[in-house]
Amino acid sequence: MADRARLALNRREFRAPQVRFDFRAGYGEMARLLTLPIVLVPLTLGLLYPYYAYRKRRFFLEHSTFGTTPFAFDASAEPITSCISRRR
Repeated sequence: MADRARLALNRREFRAPQVRFDFRAGYGEMARLLTLPIVLVPLTLGLLYPYYAYRKRRFFLEHSTFGTTPFAFDASAEPITSCISRRR
């Protein structure tokens, strides 16, 4: 009985064409993004980390798609950098 209900639910869910999320980036770009901060963040005593977080989020969103529609990222790092410069 439970199997029949589960199969009925599956048939209802997948009648529409399947739309997939996709991530389109090269291994070199990804490796550079993820490994370079391992050296640079400690060298700058953590001051680079907010900018790194911004770049990482921008990279992942700009290389992701939903079906054929790419995501967009239109934020800037200015609010983060202005907060850091005020602390000095």
